[in-house]
Amino acid sequence: MNLSKIIALVAIISMTGANAAETTAATTATQTTTTTSSNSLSDLYKQLEDGPASLSYSASFGLSRNAAHEYTGYTQSHSITTGYSLTDVDRVSLYTKYAMKENINISDEEQENMSTSEKIGAGGDYGYWDRIQLTYKRSGLRNQKDHGYNLSAGIDYRYYPNAQYREQFANRRGLIRPHITLTKSWDNGFGIWNKFNIAKDIRKNNSKNVSQGYFYLITDQSYSINDKFAVGITEEWFSAHNPKQGEDYEGATVRSSYDMTATAYASYQILPKVSLSLEVGSTIFKGFDQRFFAHDIWNSASWALGASFSVF
Repeated sequence: MNLSKIIALVAIISMTGANAAETTAATTATQTTTTTSSNSLSDLYKQLEDGPASLSYSASFGLSRNAAHEYTGYTQSHSITTGYSLTDVDRVSLYTKYAMKENINISDEEQENMSTSEKIGAGGDYGYWDRIQLTYKRSGLRNQKDHGYNLSAGIDYRYYPNAQYREQFANRRGLIRPHITLTKSWDNGFGIWNKFNIAKDIRKNNSKNVSQGYFYLITDQSYSINDKFAVGITEEWFSAHNPKQGEDYEGATVRSSYDMTATAYASYQILPKVSLSLEVGSTIFKGFDQRFFAHDIWNSASWALGASFSVF
C-alpha cells in the first residue's frame, strides 16, 4: 500500500471516529436533558405531595329506577375537590360536582322541549353542574390519643349553578351548613365516622312554600380487612323543615319530612392513589308513609360503582 492510500485511510478512520464521538456526545446530551426533565417533574410532584395543597377526583356510575322500581337507565357524577391547609388544623376546600342521567324509556322527541328542571322531575336525560361548595374546616378540637376520639368542626357554603334547578327546587339559591365531625378507630380494623349538619337555605323570598333548611346526620361504620380492602355501611338521616306546601300524603299536608337511607359498600385500593368501590343503598325509613319501615326496600335499592383518584 503506497503512502497516499495510507494517508487517505487514516483520514477516513479519523473522520469516522469524530462522527462517532459527536453522535455519542449528542446522545449523551439528549439523555442528560431527558433525565434532568424527568427529575425536575418528579421533584415538582414531590413538592406538591408534601405541600399544603391537594387535588382529588371521584366518579360514580349507577343504575336509575322509576316509581315502579323498574330500571330505566343509568346515572353518573363527576367530582373534583381542591384543598389548601392554612395551618396544621385549619383547611379550606372547594368541591364541584357534575351530574348526568340517561333514560332509555323516554325518547329524544319527548324531551325535545323539556327544560333541565322538567327533565330532572320527569326522569329524563340531563347533564348539569349540580353544586359548587366552599368549606372551611378546623380539626384537632379533640384527638384520639388524648381524648379517645377525634373531633372537628367546619362550615359549608353551597351554591347551585343551574338556574332551572334552583327554580325547580323551592327557589333555593344555595345554603349555609355548619357541621361537626366525630371519628374513632380501633387497632382491630373497626372505625366509626359521624357528621352532623344543620343547613339553612338561601332563598330569594320568605314564602312559606319554600324550604327553610334541614338537619342531616351521617353515621358510618367500617372494617378494614387489610391495608387495601374495606367494607362498611353508611346511614344518612335527613329531616327537612317546612318543605313546599301541597306535597301531601293521603290528604295530609306535609310541613316537615324525614327519612333514613342506608348504603352498604366495599372498597379496594388498586393503586396507591386509586380506589374502586361497589355500593348498594335504599331508603329504610320514610316519613308520612304510615309504615315503620319503607315499603319494598330491596326492590327499591340502587347500585353504583365508584372510583376515586388522589392526584396529590
